[in-house]
Amino acid sequence: MRKLILVLALFMVSFGYSQEKTKPPTFEEILTPYVEKLLNFAEQGAEFVVTEIPEVIQQYIYFEAVTDWIGVLLGIGFIFFIRTYIEKRFLIKSEEEPSDSNYSEQGKGYWLKDSSYGEPSLGQVGFYATRVVGLFMGVIMVSVYLTDAIKVTFFPKLFLLEKFIHLVS
Repeated sequence: MRKLILVLALFMVSFGYSQEKTKPPTFEEILTPYVEKLLNFAEQGAEFVVTEIPEVIQQYIYFEAVTDWIGVLLGIGFIFFIRTYIEKRFLIKSEEEPSDSNYSEQGKGYWLKDSSYGEPSLGQVGFYATRVVGLFMGVIMVSVYLTDAIKVTFFPKLFLLEKFIHLVS
């Protein structure tokens, strides 16, 4: 049995030396196809950037302009249309003074219920709070969005430059 194993081992050793020796590939030969593929992808990406970036920037400017002008319009809505909400929610519409003496006139034909104890009623608090908060919110929204809306609409290069500076810093 030992002789058989020895013969097989010698056979395997001689078989191993009889094979043709090839030189292993160098590091450069291995990496060359991958680098060529990466360069192709980089060229395709550069072509995409050159052709598509102007359209992407234009769409970004449109988006910013629309969102800023919507903010301005909502602010104007808070300033002017809150009155309609107040009239429907807190005031009573009547051409004549209501029979109850606890009403104060808030405009032609609109009456607000007063407290009979000399203190402000819940209706009065809601009326004045809604009026002040609506006006305040409207002024804040218009002041925040109007400058950007004008900048995006009339000076898009300046707007893009400011956004770029803001992103870089």
